[in-house]
Amino acid sequence: MSIELTGIPSGWATPGDYLELNLGVGPAGAGTNQYVALIIGNKTASGSGTVDTSIYGPDTTPSVQSETDVVAVAGAGSEAHRLWRRFRQTNKGTPVYMIFPADAAGTPGTTTVVLSNTSTGSAALRCWVGDEVIDTPIANGDLIATVGAAAVIQINSRTHLPVTVAFVTDTFTFTSKNTGPRANEIRVRMAIVNGSTATTVTPNNVATALTSGATEDSWTNALATILPSRYYYIVSPSSNVSGTNFDDAVAQIKAQALPLTGIRQRLIAGFVGSQAAGSTIAANAAINDARVQIPWLQSADWTAGEIAAHVAATLAIQEDKIWSYNLRGFGNGVIAGQDTSQIWRIPAPFTRSAWPTTTGIETALNNGLMPIGVTGANGGTYIVWSTTTKHKNGSAFDYRSRSSHIVAVLDRWCDEFLSTYSERFGGKNLADDPKDGEPLPAQHVVTPRQIRALITEKVFKYGNKYLKHAQKISDNAIVERDPIVTSRVGLRIPAEVIDLLLQSMIAVDDNSSATS
Repeated sequence: MSIELTGIPSGWATPGDYLELNLGVGPAGAGTNQYVALIIGNKTASGSGTVDTSIYGPDTTPSVQSETDVVAVAGAGSEAHRLWRRFRQTNKGTPVYMIFPADAAGTPGTTTVVLSNTSTGSAALRCWVGDEVIDTPIANGDLIATVGAAAVIQINSRTHLPVTVAFVTDTFTFTSKNTGPRANEIRVRMAIVNGSTATTVTPNNVATALTSGATEDSWTNALATILPSRYYYIVSPSSNVSGTNFDDAVAQIKAQALPLTGIRQRLIAGFVGSQAAGSTIAANAAINDARVQIPWLQSADWTAGEIAAHVAATLAIQEDKIWSYNLRGFGNGVIAGQDTSQIWRIPAPFTRSAWPTTTGIETALNNGLMPIGVTGANGGTYIVWSTTTKHKNGSAFDYRSRSSHIVAVLDRWCDEFLSTYSERFGGKNLADDPKDGEPLPAQHVVTPRQIRALITEKVFKYGNKYLKHAQKISDNAIVERDPIVTSRVGLRIPAEVIDLLLQSMIAVDDNSSATS
Protein backbone atom coordinates (compact mmCIF):
# COMPACT_ATOMS: atom_id res chain seq x y z
CA MET A 1 0.00 0.00 0.00
CA SER A 2 1.30 3.46 -0.91
CA ILE A 3 1.13 6.40 1.51
CA GLU A 4 -0.02 9.34 -0.59
CA LEU A 5 0.24 13.03 0.26
CA THR A 6 -2.06 15.78 -0.94
CA GLY A 7 -0.90 17.28 -4.21
CA ILE A 8 1.80 14.68 -4.90
CA PRO A 9 0.73 12.18 -7.59
CA SER A 10 2.02 8.63 -7.62
CA GLY A 11 4.22 9.44 -10.61
CA TRP A 12 5.90 12.49 -9.01
CA ALA A 13 9.60 12.34 -9.88
CA THR A 14 11.24 15.29 -8.11
CA PRO A 15 13.32 14.05 -5.14
CA GLY A 16 12.60 15.49 -1.71
CA ASP A 17 11.41 14.80 1.83
CA TYR A 18 7.75 15.84 1.83
CA LEU A 19 5.71 16.16 5.01
CA GLU A 20 1.95 16.69 5.29
CA LEU A 21 0.60 17.73 8.68
CA ASN A 22 -3.06 16.71 8.86
CA LEU A 23 -4.63 18.55 11.78
CA GLY A 24 -7.77 17.27 13.49
CA VAL A 25 -7.88 13.70 12.16
CA GLY A 26 -7.95 11.92 15.52
CA PRO A 27 -11.09 10.49 17.12
CA ALA A 28 -13.75 13.18 17.44
CA GLY A 29 -14.84 14.14 20.94
CA ALA A 30 -17.32 16.54 22.69
CA GLY A 31 11.70 29.79 19.28
CA THR A 32 13.88 30.10 16.74
CA ASN A 33 14.28 32.52 13.84
CA GLN A 34 11.98 30.39 11.70
CA TYR A 35 9.08 31.44 13.96
CA VAL A 36 9.20 35.09 13.00
CA ALA A 37 6.28 37.49 12.66
CA LEU A 38 4.98 39.41 9.67
CA ILE A 39 2.70 42.44 9.92
CA ILE A 40 0.43 43.24 6.98
CA GLY A 41 -0.62 46.89 7.12
CA ASN A 42 -1.04 50.05 5.11
CA LYS A 43 1.62 52.76 5.15
CA THR A 44 0.99 56.47 4.69
CA ALA A 45 2.40 58.82 2.07
CA SER A 46 4.99 60.08 4.57
CA GLY A 47 6.64 56.65 4.71
CA SER A 48 9.41 55.98 2.22
CA GLY A 49 8.66 52.27 1.91
CA THR A 50 7.59 50.62 -1.32
CA VAL A 51 4.09 49.15 -1.35
CA ASP A 52 3.23 45.58 -2.34
CA THR A 53 6.63 44.39 -3.55
CA SER A 54 9.05 45.02 -0.68
CA ILE A 55 9.36 43.34 2.71
CA TYR A 56 10.96 45.25 5.59
CA GLY A 57 12.61 43.73 8.65
CA PRO A 58 15.78 43.35 10.68
CA ASP A 59 17.83 41.79 7.85
CA THR A 60 16.47 43.73 4.87
CA THR A 61 17.77 46.82 3.11
CA PRO A 62 17.04 49.20 4.66
CA SER A 63 17.15 47.40 7.99
CA VAL A 64 13.98 48.03 9.97
CA GLN A 65 14.28 47.26 13.69
CA SER A 66 13.57 50.36 15.79
CA GLU A 67 10.45 52.49 15.88
CA THR A 68 12.39 55.24 14.13
CA ASP A 69 13.07 52.78 11.31
CA VAL A 70 9.40 51.82 11.15
CA VAL A 71 8.23 55.42 11.03
CA ALA A 72 10.67 56.14 8.22
CA VAL A 73 9.30 53.41 5.94
CA ALA A 74 5.67 53.16 7.10
CA GLY A 75 4.83 56.70 8.18
CA ALA A 76 3.98 57.85 11.70
CA GLY A 77 0.55 56.70 12.84
CA SER A 78 0.02 54.46 9.82
CA GLU A 79 -1.77 51.17 10.26
CA ALA A 80 1.52 49.31 9.90
CA HIS A 81 3.21 51.53 12.49
CA ARG A 82 0.35 51.05 14.95
CA LEU A 83 0.40 47.28 14.60
CA TRP A 84 4.19 47.20 15.04
CA ARG A 85 3.87 49.25 18.24
CA ARG A 86 1.27 46.86 19.68
CA PHE A 87 3.48 43.87 18.87
CA ARG A 88 6.60 45.44 20.31
CA GLN A 89 4.73 46.73 23.38
CA THR A 90 5.56 43.47 25.12
CA ASN A 91 7.49 41.30 22.69
CA LYS A 92 10.98 42.70 22.25
CA GLY A 93 12.62 39.55 20.91
CA THR A 94 10.72 37.97 18.02
CA PRO A 95 11.96 39.25 14.65
CA VAL A 96 9.20 41.30 13.00
CA TYR A 97 8.80 41.91 9.28
CA MET A 98 6.32 44.16 7.51
CA ILE A 99 4.72 44.41 4.11
CA PHE A 100 2.57 47.32 2.99
CA PRO A 101 -0.39 46.60 0.71
CA ALA A 102 -1.22 49.81 -1.10
CA ASP A 103 -3.80 51.97 0.64
CA ALA A 104 -6.89 51.87 -1.56
CA ALA A 105 -6.96 55.70 -1.65
CA GLY A 106 -10.60 55.48 -0.68
CA THR A 107 -12.42 57.48 2.00
CA PRO A 108 -10.89 58.04 5.45
CA GLY A 109 -12.87 57.52 8.61
CA THR A 110 -14.04 60.64 10.45
CA THR A 111 -15.99 61.73 13.50
CA THR A 112 -16.76 65.07 15.13
CA VAL A 113 -17.00 66.50 18.64
CA VAL A 114 -18.54 69.91 19.41
CA LEU A 115 -16.98 72.22 22.01
CA SER A 116 -19.27 74.77 23.70
CA ASN A 117 -19.16 77.68 26.17
CA THR A 118 -16.42 79.97 27.42
CA SER A 119 -14.67 78.54 30.43
CA THR A 120 -15.75 79.64 33.91
CA GLY A 121 -13.10 77.74 35.83
CA SER A 122 -10.00 75.58 35.64
CA ALA A 123 -10.24 72.06 34.19
CA ALA A 124 -8.84 69.95 31.37
CA LEU A 125 -10.16 68.79 28.04
CA ARG A 126 -9.30 65.10 27.87
CA CYS A 127 -9.18 63.27 24.58
CA TRP A 128 -8.88 59.52 24.19
CA VAL A 129 -7.79 58.02 20.88
CA GLY A 130 -8.25 54.34 21.52
CA ASP A 131 -6.84 53.94 25.02
CA GLU A 132 -4.31 56.76 24.71
CA VAL A 133 -4.97 59.92 26.70
CA ILE A 134 -4.16 63.53 25.74
CA ASP A 135 -5.02 66.36 28.16
CA THR A 136 -5.31 70.05 27.27
CA PRO A 137 -5.48 72.52 30.19
CA ILE A 138 -8.45 74.89 30.35
CA ALA A 139 -8.08 78.19 32.25
CA ASN A 140 -10.83 80.42 33.59
CA GLY A 141 -12.05 82.67 30.79
CA ASP A 142 -10.67 80.62 27.92
CA LEU A 143 -12.72 80.91 24.75
CA ILE A 144 -13.56 77.70 22.91
CA ALA A 145 -11.33 78.90 20.05
CA THR A 146 -8.41 79.03 22.50
CA VAL A 147 -9.13 75.60 23.93
CA GLY A 148 -9.75 74.06 20.52
CA ALA A 149 -6.53 75.41 19.03
CA ALA A 150 -4.51 74.20 22.01
CA ALA A 151 -6.09 70.72 21.83
CA VAL A 152 -5.27 70.44 18.14
CA ILE A 153 -1.60 71.11 18.92
CA GLN A 154 -1.60 68.59 21.78
CA ILE A 155 -3.27 65.80 19.80
CA ASN A 156 -1.45 66.26 16.51
CA SER A 157 1.89 66.35 18.30
CA ARG A 158 1.33 62.66 19.13
CA THR A 159 2.34 61.63 15.65
CA HIS A 160 2.00 57.92 16.42
CA LEU A 161 -1.79 58.29 16.71
CA PRO A 162 -3.88 56.92 13.82
CA VAL A 163 -5.77 60.20 13.36
CA THR A 164 -5.24 63.90 12.89
CA VAL A 165 -7.63 66.53 14.23
CA ALA A 166 -8.76 69.96 13.04
CA PHE A 167 -10.88 72.55 14.88
CA VAL A 168 -13.16 74.96 13.01
CA THR A 169 -15.60 77.34 14.77
CA ASP A 170 -16.74 74.95 17.50
CA THR A 171 -16.12 71.51 16.01
CA PHE A 172 -13.26 69.02 16.24
CA THR A 173 -13.01 66.77 13.19
CA PHE A 174 -10.95 63.62 13.61
CA THR A 175 -9.71 62.00 10.38
CA SER A 176 -7.92 58.69 10.01
CA LYS A 177 -4.47 58.66 8.44
CA ASN A 178 -5.31 55.62 6.34
CA THR A 179 -8.42 55.20 4.23
CA GLY A 180 -10.81 52.29 4.05
CA PRO A 181 -13.35 50.54 6.29
CA ARG A 182 -10.76 49.43 8.86
CA ALA A 183 -10.48 53.11 9.86
CA ASN A 184 -14.00 52.78 11.25
CA GLU A 185 -12.61 50.67 14.11
CA ILE A 186 -10.72 53.67 15.55
CA ARG A 187 -12.53 55.08 18.59
CA VAL A 188 -12.36 58.66 19.89
CA ARG A 189 -13.73 60.10 23.13
CA MET A 190 -13.62 63.56 24.76
CA ALA A 191 -14.66 64.82 28.20
CA ILE A 192 -14.04 67.70 30.63
CA VAL A 193 -12.07 66.45 33.66
CA ASN A 194 -10.09 67.64 36.67
CA GLY A 195 -12.12 70.69 37.54
CA SER A 196 -15.35 72.63 37.06
CA THR A 197 -16.17 74.84 34.09
CA ALA A 198 -19.08 75.79 31.85
CA THR A 199 -17.20 74.41 28.84
CA THR A 200 -18.77 71.21 27.51
CA VAL A 201 -18.25 68.67 24.76
CA THR A 202 -20.86 66.82 22.71
CA PRO A 203 -20.91 63.86 22.69
CA ASN A 204 -19.62 63.80 26.25
CA ASN A 205 -17.47 60.88 27.38
CA VAL A 206 -18.74 58.53 24.67
CA ALA A 207 -16.36 56.22 22.83
CA THR A 208 -17.34 56.91 19.25
CA ALA A 209 -16.10 54.86 16.31
CA LEU A 210 -15.09 56.73 13.20
CA THR A 211 -17.45 56.41 10.24
CA SER A 212 -17.33 56.88 6.47
CA GLY A 213 -14.12 54.91 5.95
CA ALA A 214 -14.64 53.10 2.66
CA THR A 215 -12.98 51.09 -0.14
CA GLU A 216 -11.13 47.90 0.75
CA ASP A 217 -7.48 47.55 -0.15
CA SER A 218 -6.19 44.64 -2.23
CA TRP A 219 -3.49 42.30 -0.96
CA THR A 220 -3.03 40.39 -4.19
CA ASN A 221 0.41 41.80 -4.98
CA ALA A 222 1.60 41.80 -1.37
CA LEU A 223 0.61 38.15 -0.92
CA ALA A 224 2.53 37.23 -4.06
CA THR A 225 5.60 38.94 -2.57
CA ILE A 226 5.53 36.96 0.67
CA LEU A 227 4.60 33.68 -1.03
CA PRO A 228 8.09 32.08 -1.17
CA SER A 229 9.08 32.74 2.44
CA ARG A 230 7.94 31.54 5.84
CA TYR A 231 6.58 34.05 8.35
CA TYR A 232 5.13 31.93 11.10
CA TYR A 233 2.93 34.48 12.89
CA ILE A 234 1.18 36.58 10.24
CA VAL A 235 -0.81 39.52 11.59
CA SER A 236 -3.88 40.50 9.57
CA PRO A 237 -5.66 43.80 10.28
CA SER A 238 -8.60 42.59 8.20
CA SER A 239 -11.24 39.88 8.59
CA ASN A 240 -12.99 40.73 5.34
CA VAL A 241 -14.19 37.69 3.40
CA SER A 242 -15.63 39.46 0.38
CA GLY A 243 -12.57 41.18 -1.07
CA THR A 244 -8.98 40.39 -1.93
CA ASN A 245 -7.32 40.65 1.46
CA PHE A 246 -8.02 38.47 4.51
CA ASP A 247 -9.73 35.55 2.80
CA ASP A 248 -7.04 35.48 0.12
CA ALA A 249 -4.37 35.41 2.83
CA VAL A 250 -6.08 32.43 4.46
CA ALA A 251 -6.26 30.59 1.14
CA GLN A 252 -2.55 31.19 0.56
CA ILE A 253 -1.55 29.98 4.00
CA LYS A 254 -3.56 26.80 3.60
CA ALA A 255 -2.08 26.12 0.17
CA GLN A 256 1.50 26.82 1.30
CA ALA A 257 1.18 24.31 4.15
CA LEU A 258 0.64 21.45 1.70
CA PRO A 259 3.60 19.08 1.33
CA LEU A 260 4.84 20.22 -2.09
CA THR A 261 5.73 23.60 -0.56
CA GLY A 262 5.77 22.74 3.14
CA ILE A 263 5.62 26.31 4.44
CA ARG A 264 3.56 25.99 7.62
CA GLN A 265 2.33 29.33 9.00
CA ARG A 266 -0.48 30.79 11.08
CA LEU A 267 -2.70 33.82 10.49
CA ILE A 268 -4.03 35.93 13.36
CA ALA A 269 -6.76 38.48 12.70
CA GLY A 270 -8.95 40.31 15.19
CA PHE A 271 -12.63 41.18 15.37
CA VAL A 272 -14.36 44.00 17.27
CA GLY A 273 -17.92 43.58 16.03
CA SER A 274 -20.65 41.40 17.50
CA GLN A 275 -20.12 37.75 18.36
CA ALA A 276 -22.71 36.72 15.79
CA ALA A 277 -20.98 38.66 13.01
CA GLY A 278 -17.58 37.27 13.98
CA SER A 279 -18.83 33.69 14.10
CA THR A 280 -20.35 34.12 10.66
CA ILE A 281 -16.86 34.94 9.37
CA ALA A 282 -15.29 32.01 11.23
CA ALA A 283 -17.94 29.63 9.88
CA ASN A 284 -17.08 30.53 6.31
CA ALA A 285 -15.71 27.36 4.75
CA ALA A 286 -12.63 29.24 3.53
CA ILE A 287 -11.83 30.61 7.01
CA ASN A 288 -12.73 27.57 9.16
CA ASP A 289 -9.18 26.28 9.58
CA ALA A 290 -6.75 25.31 12.34
CA ARG A 291 -4.15 27.77 11.01
CA VAL A 292 -6.41 30.78 11.57
CA GLN A 293 -7.25 32.59 14.81
CA ILE A 294 -9.71 35.44 15.30
CA PRO A 295 -9.47 36.96 18.80
CA TRP A 296 -12.74 38.75 19.56
CA LEU A 297 -13.46 41.74 21.80
CA GLN A 298 -16.56 43.68 20.87
CA SER A 299 -16.34 47.50 20.77
CA ALA A 300 -12.69 47.34 21.82
CA ASP A 301 -10.75 50.57 22.23
CA TRP A 302 -8.05 48.95 20.11
CA THR A 303 -8.60 48.17 16.44
CA ALA A 304 -8.93 44.55 15.34
CA GLY A 305 -5.45 44.74 13.80
CA GLU A 306 -3.92 46.04 17.01
CA ILE A 307 -5.54 43.19 18.95
CA ALA A 308 -4.24 40.67 16.41
CA ALA A 309 -0.72 42.07 16.67
CA HIS A 310 -0.76 41.86 20.46
CA VAL A 311 -2.11 38.30 20.43
CA ALA A 312 0.55 37.24 17.93
CA ALA A 313 3.23 38.84 20.11
CA THR A 314 1.96 36.94 23.15
CA LEU A 315 1.81 33.63 21.30
CA ALA A 316 5.35 34.13 20.01
CA ILE A 317 6.71 34.81 23.51
CA GLN A 318 4.99 31.95 25.29
CA GLU A 319 5.23 29.28 22.60
CA ASP A 320 8.95 29.93 22.31
CA LYS A 321 9.24 28.97 25.99
CA ILE A 322 6.78 26.06 25.99
CA TRP A 323 5.34 24.80 22.71
CA SER A 324 2.09 23.82 24.39
CA TYR A 325 1.81 26.86 26.64
CA ASN A 326 -1.65 27.01 28.24
CA LEU A 327 -2.93 30.57 27.70
CA ARG A 328 -6.13 30.01 29.66
CA GLY A 329 -6.72 33.12 31.76
CA PHE A 330 -3.58 34.82 30.44
CA GLY A 331 -3.66 38.46 31.52
CA ASN A 332 -5.67 37.80 34.66
CA GLY A 333 -2.87 38.18 37.20
CA VAL A 334 -0.26 35.59 38.17
CA ILE A 335 -0.48 32.36 36.17
CA ALA A 336 2.01 29.56 36.86
CA GLY A 337 4.29 31.97 38.70
CA GLN A 338 4.24 34.59 35.93
CA ASP A 339 2.58 37.98 36.25
CA THR A 340 0.84 37.80 32.90
CA SER A 341 -0.50 41.34 33.19
CA GLN A 342 3.05 42.52 32.47
CA ILE A 343 2.76 41.04 28.98
CA TRP A 344 -0.94 41.24 28.23
CA ARG A 345 -2.01 44.89 27.82
CA ILE A 346 -5.34 44.99 25.96
CA PRO A 347 -7.75 47.18 27.96
CA ALA A 348 -11.42 46.48 28.54
CA PRO A 349 -13.74 48.37 26.20
CA PHE A 350 -14.90 51.70 27.61
CA THR A 351 -18.42 50.71 26.56
CA ARG A 352 -19.29 48.34 29.40
CA SER A 353 -22.47 47.14 27.74
CA ALA A 354 -20.25 45.47 25.15
CA TRP A 355 -18.30 43.42 27.68
CA PRO A 356 -18.62 39.71 26.86
CA THR A 357 -21.02 37.67 28.97
CA THR A 358 -20.54 34.08 30.08
CA THR A 359 -23.05 32.98 27.46
CA GLY A 360 -21.38 35.10 24.79
CA ILE A 361 -17.98 33.61 25.57
CA GLU A 362 -19.32 30.05 25.40
CA THR A 363 -21.05 30.75 22.10
CA ALA A 364 -17.90 32.35 20.69
CA LEU A 365 -15.76 29.36 21.66
CA ASN A 366 -18.17 26.97 20.00
CA ASN A 367 -18.38 29.04 16.83
CA GLY A 368 -14.81 29.69 15.80
CA LEU A 369 -13.82 32.81 17.74
CA MET A 370 -11.10 33.25 20.37
CA PRO A 371 -12.89 35.30 23.04
CA ILE A 372 -11.12 37.88 25.16
CA GLY A 373 -12.71 38.18 28.58
CA VAL A 374 -12.96 41.20 30.86
CA THR A 375 -11.98 41.25 34.52
CA GLY A 376 -14.65 43.30 36.25
CA ALA A 377 -12.42 44.22 39.16
CA ASN A 378 -10.02 46.45 37.26
CA GLY A 379 -11.33 46.61 33.73
CA GLY A 380 -8.49 44.54 32.36
CA THR A 381 -8.82 41.67 29.91
CA TYR A 382 -7.55 38.13 29.55
CA ILE A 383 -7.41 35.29 27.04
CA VAL A 384 -10.22 32.87 27.79
CA TRP A 385 -8.61 30.15 25.68
CA SER A 386 -6.34 30.38 22.64
CA THR A 387 -8.49 28.79 19.95
CA THR A 388 -8.55 28.51 16.18
CA THR A 389 -11.44 29.06 13.79
CA LYS A 390 -11.63 25.31 13.13
CA HIS A 391 -14.97 24.24 14.54
CA LYS A 392 -16.77 22.54 11.67
CA ASN A 393 -16.28 19.64 9.30
CA GLY A 394 -18.77 20.39 6.59
CA SER A 395 -21.99 21.18 8.42
CA ALA A 396 -21.08 19.14 11.52
CA PHE A 397 -19.33 20.68 14.50
CA ASP A 398 -15.80 19.33 14.90
CA TYR A 399 -13.56 20.62 17.70
CA ARG A 400 -10.57 18.27 17.37
CA SER A 401 -8.15 21.03 16.40
CA ARG A 402 -9.91 23.91 18.13
CA SER A 403 -7.07 24.55 20.60
CA SER A 404 -4.20 26.48 19.02
CA HIS A 405 -1.59 24.64 21.10
CA ILE A 406 -2.12 21.60 18.88
CA VAL A 407 -0.94 23.56 15.85
CA ALA A 408 1.97 25.12 17.76
CA VAL A 409 3.23 21.75 19.00
CA LEU A 410 2.86 19.80 15.78
CA ASP A 411 4.39 22.54 13.61
CA ARG A 412 7.48 22.59 15.79
CA TRP A 413 7.66 18.82 16.16
CA CYS A 414 7.32 18.34 12.41
CA ASP A 415 9.98 20.97 11.77
CA GLU A 416 12.43 19.20 14.06
CA PHE A 417 11.55 15.74 12.77
CA LEU A 418 11.93 16.70 9.12
CA SER A 419 15.20 18.52 9.77
CA THR A 420 16.69 15.50 11.52
CA TYR A 421 15.25 13.14 8.93
CA SER A 422 16.86 15.04 6.06
CA GLU A 423 20.16 15.37 7.92
CA ARG A 424 20.28 11.69 8.84
CA PHE A 425 18.91 10.05 5.70
CA GLY A 426 19.34 12.60 2.91
CA GLY A 427 21.44 11.34 0.00
CA LYS A 428 21.33 7.71 1.12
CA ASN A 429 20.29 4.59 -0.73
CA LEU A 430 17.14 2.70 0.25
CA ALA A 431 16.82 -1.03 0.97
CA ASP A 432 14.43 -3.41 2.69
CA ASP A 433 15.04 -4.40 6.29
CA PRO A 434 17.54 -7.27 6.16
CA LYS A 435 16.19 -10.71 6.96
CA ASP A 436 17.94 -13.11 9.31
CA GLY A 437 21.28 -14.07 7.90
CA GLU A 438 21.43 -11.22 5.39
CA PRO A 439 24.20 -8.61 5.50
CA LEU A 440 23.60 -5.47 7.52
CA PRO A 441 23.00 -2.35 5.44
CA ALA A 442 26.05 -0.30 4.52
CA GLN A 443 26.52 3.15 6.05
CA HIS A 444 25.14 4.84 2.95
CA VAL A 445 21.96 2.72 3.00
CA VAL A 446 18.81 3.33 5.02
CA THR A 447 16.04 0.84 5.79
CA PRO A 448 12.50 1.25 7.13
CA ARG A 449 13.63 -0.06 10.52
CA GLN A 450 16.11 2.82 10.88
CA ILE A 451 13.45 5.32 9.94
CA ARG A 452 11.09 3.82 12.51
CA ALA A 453 13.82 4.19 15.12
CA LEU A 454 13.96 7.93 14.37
CA ILE A 455 10.20 8.22 14.85
CA THR A 456 10.47 6.50 18.22
CA GLU A 457 13.40 8.74 19.18
CA LYS A 458 11.55 11.96 18.42
CA VAL A 459 8.27 10.80 19.91
CA PHE A 460 9.85 9.69 23.17
CA LYS A 461 11.94 12.87 23.34
CA TYR A 462 8.72 14.83 23.77
CA GLY A 463 6.54 12.15 25.35
CA ASN A 464 4.57 13.50 28.35
CA LYS A 465 5.98 16.90 27.51
CA TYR A 466 4.29 17.86 24.26
CA LEU A 467 2.96 14.47 23.11
CA LYS A 468 0.83 11.93 24.94
CA HIS A 469 0.70 8.15 24.52
CA ALA A 470 4.25 8.00 23.18
CA GLN A 471 4.37 4.20 23.10
CA LYS A 472 1.06 4.06 21.23
CA ILE A 473 2.30 6.59 18.66
CA SER A 474 5.50 4.63 18.16
CA ASP A 475 3.74 1.26 17.93
CA ASN A 476 1.15 2.48 15.43
CA ALA A 477 3.50 4.44 13.18
CA ILE A 478 3.75 3.06 9.66
CA VAL A 479 6.96 2.99 7.66
CA GLU A 480 6.89 1.18 4.33
CA ARG A 481 8.49 1.21 0.95
CA ASP A 482 6.22 2.02 -1.95
CA PRO A 483 5.52 -1.24 -3.81
CA ILE A 484 5.57 0.49 -7.21
CA VAL A 485 7.86 3.52 -6.83
CA THR A 486 10.62 1.60 -5.07
CA SER A 487 12.71 4.74 -4.51
CA ARG A 488 9.96 6.12 -2.28
CA VAL A 489 9.30 5.41 1.38
CA GLY A 490 6.05 6.33 3.12
CA LEU A 491 5.59 7.30 6.79
CA ARG A 492 2.37 7.81 8.73
CA ILE A 493 2.71 8.98 12.33
CA PRO A 494 -0.47 9.09 14.46
CA ALA A 495 0.63 11.99 16.69
CA GLU A 496 -1.36 12.93 19.79
CA VAL A 497 -0.69 16.29 21.42
CA ILE A 498 -0.76 16.60 25.18
CA ASP A 499 -3.94 18.05 26.68
CA LEU A 500 -4.32 21.42 28.37
CA LEU A 501 -5.84 21.74 31.81
CA LEU A 502 -8.82 23.88 30.90
CA GLN A 503 -11.45 22.93 33.45
CA SER A 504 -11.49 21.75 37.06
CA MET A 505 -14.79 20.63 38.55
CA ILE A 506 -14.48 21.17 42.29
CA ALA A 507 -17.30 20.35 44.68
CA VAL A 508 -17.05 21.31 48.36
CA ASP A 509 -19.60 19.61 50.59
CA ASP A 510 -20.37 21.03 54.03
CA ASN A 511 -20.37 18.06 56.37
CA SER A 512 -20.39 20.08 59.56
CA SER A 513 -22.26 18.55 62.49
CA ALA A 514 -25.56 20.12 63.37
CA THR A 515 -25.54 22.36 66.44
CA SER A 516 -28.08 21.84 69.18
